[in-house]
Amino acid sequence: MRRRLAGHAEAWLHPGGPSGAFRGTIRRHERRADLGTRTHPSLDGCSVFVTAVTSGRRPLFADPRLAMAVRDVFLRTAQELGVTLHAWVIMPDHVHLLLNPGERDLSWVMRLLKGRSARIVNGLRRARGPMWQRRFDDRVVSGPRALDAYVAYIHANPVNAGLADDIFEYPFSSARAYHQFDAPFPDGHPRPR
Repeated sequence: MRRRLAGHAEAWLHPGGPSGAFRGTIRRHERRADLGTRTHPSLDGCSVFVTAVTSGRRPLFADPRLAMAVRDVFLRTAQELGVTLHAWVIMPDHVHLLLNPGERDLSWVMRLLKGRSARIVNGLRRARGPMWQRRFDDRVVSGPRALDAYVAYIHANPVNAGLADDIFEYPFSSARAYHQFDAPFPDGHPRPR
C-alpha cells in the first residue's frame, strides 16, 4: 500500500508482522523550496540503512586524517544520542550507516552527524562551505535477513571498491568490531563498545 507521509515523503508500507511495526522503503525525493527538508515517519524500533555523500562527490575521506575525524564524530555522537549504530563504513566520497535512531527523528540525527563532522573536517582542511550533499538516501530495514544483507554490503564496500583485500584490514569500517575482534583498528584506534 502506498501512503503519503508528512505532506511530501512517500513510503511503501507493509504489514509489520506480529508487532505491527512500520516496515518499508522511504524513497528519495526531489529538493523542495523549503530548504530540501523532509520529515520521516516514526522509526522507533526500526533500523535504517543510510547513505550520505560528500558535496560534489569529492573524495575527502581518502585522507586518513579526515576519515578518522568523521569516524570519531559519528561514534561519539551516536553514543551521546543513544542511537544504535549497527554497522558503518567511511568510503572516500560517501558513508554508509546502518542505525536505529530509537525515538529520535532520523533527519535530526543525520543533520547532527553531518553538521558536527563538517565542522571538524572543514577545520582540519581550513575550508569553508558544504562538505555533504544536502540530502541523504535511506531505506528502512525490513527484518533480520535484510539487516544481515546490509551489514555484509557495508563491510564488503571497501573490498568491492578495491580499497582493501579483506574487510578486516580497512580501518574506516565497523567490520572488526562487528565480528568481535579484540584487536584495535589498524591505526591504533580502539574498537567501539
